[in-house]
Amino acid sequence: MELYWQALCRDVNFTDYPTDLTALAAVSELSKLPTYAGVTPQTLFRGFTTADAIGPYVSELLLSPMNYGPYFMDGRMSMYVPYLDYMTDQTSWLKVQNGSPFGANTIDTVPRYIRNGRDYAIVVHADPLAGLFITFYNAGMLLFEKGAPLNPGNPYLGYGKQAAAATFGVPFFLGMMGEVATRAFKAVWYAKWFVHRALRPEAFGGLVHMTITHQANYPLHGDILHSSAVQNVFSKFGTYFFPQAFPEGSPQHPSFAQGHASIAGACATILKAAVNGSFPYQSLPNTITPTGPVHTGATTIVTASGDGLSLAPIRARMRAKLQSTAKSTSWPRTSVWHAISQGFTGDRITSGVSGSVRPRP
Repeated sequence: MELYWQALCRDVNFTDYPTDLTALAAVSELSKLPTYAGVTPQTLFRGFTTADAIGPYVSELLLSPMNYGPYFMDGRMSMYVPYLDYMTDQTSWLKVQNGSPFGANTIDTVPRYIRNGRDYAIVVHADPLAGLFITFYNAGMLLFEKGAPLNPGNPYLGYGKQAAAATFGVPFFLGMMGEVATRAFKAVWYAKWFVHRALRPEAFGGLVHMTITHQANYPLHGDILHSSAVQNVFSKFGTYFFPQAFPEGSPQHPSFAQGHASIAGACATILKAAVNGSFPYQSLPNTITPTGPVHTGATTIVTASGDGLSLAPIRARMRAKLQSTAKSTSWPRTSVWHAISQGFTGDRITSGVSGSVRPRP
């Protein structure tokens, strides 16, 4: 049910949730379910950990400008055009299920900052071309460029004539993310194919449509068959399929466990081991320019403007959230939250790898 509501809210800016009628309708229906009891416009579609409710929906690590080596990036991305969903009719849905060729997303010609679910979807869609861990690698580069202090447990902080580099230094931590990402990826692929083989959301949406239209009879829960979310999808598209953000729909591997979530858990654990997590993010340099960090006062917590063309300061507590990659997979209808929880597997894998590393004498 939550996924149907996310599809309906895909083009609603996160900052508009408190006033948008569709977002408020989602809160109204989801809050009646035991799993979502207490959900509010401020916590709608967020994660299940306490830290997910802190600060703005989009992590500052996805909005900040940064120097990617000699290449300057201002934080904007090439987004997909709004209000264009796929596989909302039976013909296109069935073609994708049968492996027929599909087209490509239409790109907005104007780069923008992440401001809504559709913008988030492009993060996960483009990520496989960058090794699946680009979000965390970039976050590490940004934190190190801003001068985030190393973890107090780093042994090299106590050395007077040595500095961290090949072990427990910047190259080490950035390289370790690639190492643990590979291990997490292999572990989760085993879970997908040899343990769970869970149905993808787009396929489940087909079961919903076929059942409601009496083309088949699947044992689905009444909560989903009679939900306002499903009825709103029908009012908008004339069918009960999950509206997809990508022409090809979901990936062709099982939904649970989630690849991006396991890699998120693994890489986030590396970053937590790398830097001092108690150091306030606001105390880092306020901005990044092509020539490096600029100390112009405390870091300002920002969110994207309504059109995504600029950043606006907001008042909010901030924790540098690292669950963004995992969370982004729920927006294009490719994963469900129980699959995203698999990120904790990546956390355990990284803990095992890290335990085998020792400082050089």
